[in-house]
Amino acid sequence: MNCKTNRNGWRRAAAGLLAGICLVTSTGATALAANAAPGSAPAAAEAVTAAATPETATPETVLNPGAQAFVDAVNALDRESILAAVRQWATASAAWQADPDNAELEAALNEAIAASDAASAPVYAAEDLYYAIPEEKQQGEAVQAAYTALAALIASMQLAMEQPELPEDTGASPDDDEIYDVLYGDLPDRPTGNYIGSMGLPIATGQTRISISEWVTDLYDGVDAHIDAQALHADSEIITVERLPDQDYAIVPLMVQVEYPSNGSTAEIVLPDGVTLLDYEGNAADAEEAEDILHAAYTDTSAAARGIYVQAAQDFTAEFVYAAPDGTELRKSLQVKVADGSSASQIAVAKNGISTYAAGPTPPYTSGKITSIAFEGGTWLVWFNGLEAYCCSHGLNGQPTGCPTYTFAYVSKLEPGQYTPGNHYANQVNIWGGLNQLSLGLLEEKHSGTAVSAYGLTDENAAETAYRYYDDTQLWIMKHYPDSLAAQTYRASAQALAEQRSGNGVATYSGENGYYTYIYTPPAGYAWQTIAIVGEEIPAEGGDTDTPDLPEVPAEYYASWSASPQTASGSLNLSYGLNLHKIGLVTGE
Repeated sequence: MNCKTNRNGWRRAAAGLLAGICLVTSTGATALAANAAPGSAPAAAEAVTAAATPETATPETVLNPGAQAFVDAVNALDRESILAAVRQWATASAAWQADPDNAELEAALNEAIAASDAASAPVYAAEDLYYAIPEEKQQGEAVQAAYTALAALIASMQLAMEQPELPEDTGASPDDDEIYDVLYGDLPDRPTGNYIGSMGLPIATGQTRISISEWVTDLYDGVDAHIDAQALHADSEIITVERLPDQDYAIVPLMVQVEYPSNGSTAEIVLPDGVTLLDYEGNAADAEEAEDILHAAYTDTSAAARGIYVQAAQDFTAEFVYAAPDGTELRKSLQVKVADGSSASQIAVAKNGISTYAAGPTPPYTSGKITSIAFEGGTWLVWFNGLEAYCCSHGLNGQPTGCPTYTFAYVSKLEPGQYTPGNHYANQVNIWGGLNQLSLGLLEEKHSGTAVSAYGLTDENAAETAYRYYDDTQLWIMKHYPDSLAAQTYRASAQALAEQRSGNGVATYSGENGYYTYIYTPPAGYAWQTIAIVGEEIPAEGGDTDTPDLPEVPAEYYASWSASPQTASGSLNLSYGLNLHKIGLVTGE
């Protein structure tokens, strides 16, 4: 029989799964989730401990009751049990669909529905708490971080519905040494522990260290080293920077770093009066730009680095101040000597002097550098000239230290549903899934021969595809952390790659709109990332406009950054009926 049941909870789940992901677009969340995590101990920097009291708290650090309730609700979500309930429902639903007249299967499905409704109820409650927060308070860093965690969980719930099966044998749980060697081996100091972050991967914790130093601009082409270990372990330093030829000022490149920051910690670069902070186009930064460049907050973060440019005519001292939630502060300073000289500028500040194309989009920069990185949720994220950007070459260099000057190469585009604005982490993980790399001609084979594991994939071709294109780190994540957002994305992408491969390498996409994507490449011969910046949405009337200056790659084929597109152009028009059939949540009909 084709029985219907009261599905209010799962009806809302279906809408929430989609709407929640879309809301990341509207809120512009860029931080990762707030998680209860072990705090990091003070490190080899001057430590000042002060009690966090209402008297010393600032308006920016105090949440109103509604915002605090939302953050607490997100922190209390049990990711593992929620995903387990979703998988149970998906498995029971699939079994019932195959034999809808089977009373036992129907009873099992109804039981799974009840369990999934109960497990998912806190997700809906957290979403309600978010909407109850005044709009201006929704933009606070703590609220944005919690909402990103909620959106990530929602994305994992949808992927769990689509991929309910997990690997039968994930092997012994990795110990701290293995986690360090695989995920955190390029950090200067070994972690002292870890916890599972909101994206389902281990977040390394350890002794907090900070640094402020000269931003080294010599071209680096050695072993991947995201963090400058020498600067991180140095005490207060003194550097000398020469004035520009025929000018009375110098352009001073500074870099700040933090290793193993506590969850919820913040940092600030303090500059004296008399110097000018520059934006990444070489102009004086306005108040909004200065706030973004000089301040940082850390959640689910194991390391971060940022480069900035300062214009100065005289000597000055810059300071980097780190503040943990428990009131602990770390401070380091850098003395800068400005001297006369005849050498050329030590840096190349990106300028926005771009020639206009006859037709098509205009890239934001003709050249530039990777200006900031953060190891969030077990994945390195990058910013290019201060803009959110994406690495397209897994395993290659991509950090401010020793970064060469990149040049604009060409324009590509993303079709509708391939990109969710504001979700930096999920978009980067989707790129590592391989679909976008394949469309750009950047996907390389990592292994040959027969796959040594199924990696949680039921399709043999998909398992072979995963083994062929994913490196050892990605395969390790799929094996040991199958419920992580990264592993779920890799499995979905591998399945899509296996299904979509054709004589042209990938299936075509049709439709209008999408996003222009600007590709930047390092100097020839350097083992550095190819960088992508996602630009403006393509207007409906321009959907068929050819993008200019495309290289010799399959330009007519655009692969999805997400194996299962969930939104079109970052928006959603929900039109669910009141009574959903049991099949609807699986088939999407």
